Amino acid sequence: MRKRENRYSHVVRHASFVLFFLVSLSGLAQTKISGKVLSAGGDPLIGAAVTENGTQNATVTDLDGKYALEVFQESARLSVSAFGYETKLVNPKGLQILDIILEASQIRLEEVVVTALGVSREERALGYSVQGLKSKDIASVPAANAVDNLSGKLAGVYVTSGSSGPTASSNVTIRGQTSLNGNSQALFIVNGVPITNGLFSPGDGLNGSSTIDFGNGAQIINSFDIENISVLKGPAAAALYGSRAANGVIYVTTKTGKNSKGWGVSVNSNTVLETPLKLPNFQDQFGNGGGGKYSYNDGATYTGDYYDAYGENWGPRTDGQLVKVYNSGGDAVPFEAAPDNMRNFFQTGVTTNNNVSISHADENGDFRFSGTQLNRRGIVPNTDLNRNTLQTSMGKKLFNNRLEFRANAMYVGSGSDNVPNAGYDESSSVMYSFLWLPRNTPIDDLRDYWKPGQENVQQSYVEELWGNNPWLIVNENTNSFNASRLLGDINATYHINDRTNIRLRSGQDMKNDIRQYRRATSTKKVLFGSYREDRLSFRENNTEALLSWANAAPMEQKDLRIDAKLGGNLMMQQSSSLIANNPQLLQPGVFTLTNNRSNVQTESRYARKAIRSLFGLASFAYKST
Repeated sequence: MRKRENRYSHVVRHASFVLFFLVSLSGLAQTKISGKVLSAGGDPLIGAAVTENGTQNATVTDLDGKYALEVFQESARLSVSAFGYETKLVNPKGLQILDIILEASQIRLEEVVVTALGVSREERALGYSVQGLKSKDIASVPAANAVDNLSGKLAGVYVTSGSSGPTASSNVTIRGQTSLNGNSQALFIVNGVPITNGLFSPGDGLNGSSTIDFGNGAQIINSFDIENISVLKGPAAAALYGSRAANGVIYVTTKTGKNSKGWGVSVNSNTVLETPLKLPNFQDQFGNGGGGKYSYNDGATYTGDYYDAYGENWGPRTDGQLVKVYNSGGDAVPFEAAPDNMRNFFQTGVTTNNNVSISHADENGDFRFSGTQLNRRGIVPNTDLNRNTLQTSMGKKLFNNRLEFRANAMYVGSGSDNVPNAGYDESSSVMYSFLWLPRNTPIDDLRDYWKPGQENVQQSYVEELWGNNPWLIVNENTNSFNASRLLGDINATYHINDRTNIRLRSGQDMKNDIRQYRRATSTKKVLFGSYREDRLSFRENNTEALLSWANAAPMEQKDLRIDAKLGGNLMMQQSSSLIANNPQLLQPGVFTLTNNRSNVQTESRYARKAIRSLFGLASFAYKST
C-alpha cells in the first residue's frame, strides 16, 4: 500500500512538472511585441529584419513597415536592421507596442548607387565601374553650368569647360576619348529620362553659324536641385540606352521632399565675379603699315600717304615718331603701341544665382518646389545669359503603401541678347578682329563704331584691314536666342508583395528654340548686312515597364539570393528645323526677313526615330554578407 502511494505521488510530481513547463512555455509564447520600423524621416521601412537577439526567432516588416514578433523572454532585446541603415539593438522594457526608428548608415549608403535602370543596387553587385557624387559634395558655390561641378570630383571623368561666353558648353568624357569622330561624350539621364546633350545646331548651311555656342543640353540641370549623380562606366553600364550611351552614363537624380520633416524652406544665393586669367602675348614693337583710312561701300581705296612698309602689324616700329593715322584728322601724332588693348576691351563678368525651395513630407507622401534665377554677364561686352528654372517633385503612397507614385517636372526658360562667336569668323568674331587690329590703335578710340553722319551705313575702322571694329561686332553683329525646355517623368511602382514589384514610367524631353543672327551693313564679308532666323524644335519620349522579383526580402536571411528584372522601353524622337536667311538688307539697320535686297533663302528639315527595346538582368549571391 505504501509503494502504491509512493508511485502515485511520483507520477503526480512528474505530471505537475510537465504541466508547469507547458504553462511556462505558454506564458512565454504569449509575449508579443508589434509596431513599425521607420526611417528618421518617418517613412516606413519595407523588409527590415526584426530579430530576438541571440536567437533565430525573427520576422520582417511588411509594406507598411509593420512587424509582429513573439518572444520567449520578457527581457528579450530586439535587433533591428535594414538595408542602408544602422543596425539597432532595442530593449522593449515590457512594452508590447514599439515603434523603432533607424538612422541611415553613411557607409552602406555610399555602397548603394543608382543604375541605368533607375533602381538602387549595391555597388559590389554590379558588373561595371560606377562612382557617385552627392549634393553635399558639390561646391558650396556651384557652377552655373552643372556639368562643371563634376570637374576634379570623380576619377576618370574629364570635364572640358567652354570659354566662349556665358552659354559656353562643357564637354564630359569618361575614361578619355573613345571615338575617332570626336563624339566621346557621356549620355546624361535625369530621373530616368535621357536628355540630348548636343549643341543642337542645324549647321552652317546658309551663312555660317556653326561656330556660335548656344550651349549644350546638360546646362538645363540646376545645381541646387541635384540630389546625387552616378557615373556609370563601360558599355555594360548603358546597355539599356543603346549606342548613344557607349561612352558611359551620367545619371542625375533630383531632390524630392522625402527628407523633410513637415514644411521646410530653403534659400540660396551666390554671386561670382570673373576676369580673364591669361591673355595672349602680343608683340608691341611694330605697328600698322597700311594707309590708315577707311574702306568705302563701293570698294574705293584711300590714296593718301602710306607708311614705309605694309602689313597689319609688321609696319614701322612703334618708336613714338610723329605720323598721320586714320583718326588724327590729318595731324601727326606719336606712333606708339597700345599694349593693354585686349585687357581694356574685356569687362568683369558677373554671375548671380538665386534659389528658393519649399518642401513638405508626411506619412502619405512628399512635395518639393524650387525656383532658380540665373543671370550672367560675360567678360565680352554686351554678352549675357538669363535663365529661369522651375522644378517640382511630388510623391504619393496609396493602398497601404502598395502603390508608390512620383512625378517630376523641370521647366527652363533661357535667353540671351548676344552669344559671342567662338570661331575664326571675320563677320562676328571678336578674337578674329584682335588678331588683325594694329597694335598702335587704342581700342577706346574705336568705341564710336559708326562713321560720323553714316550711322547704320558705314563702320568706323582702320582701312586696308580684313576685319571689323570689335565694338561693332559686340553691339551690332549679335547672335540672340530664346529657348524653352520641359523635362518631366511620371512613374508608378506597385508592390505585389515584399519580393515582387512592377514599375511603369514615362518621361519626356521637349525643347523649342528661336535664334536670330544680325550682321550690320558694312560688315566685312557681309557688306549689305544680313539677317537670319532659326526655329528649332525637339521632342523625345521614353515609356518603360520594369518587373522586379527576388527570392527573399532585402534583409531576410537566405544563403542563395536571386534578383531578376525584366522590362521593355519604347523611345520615340522627332526633331524639326526651319531656317530663313535674308543675305542682303535693303534698308540698313532694319533686321527683318521682308527687308530683303535679294531672295530670302530657306531650309527645312524634319526627322523621326523610334526604338523598341527589351532588356533583362539577373544576379545571384551565395552566402553574401
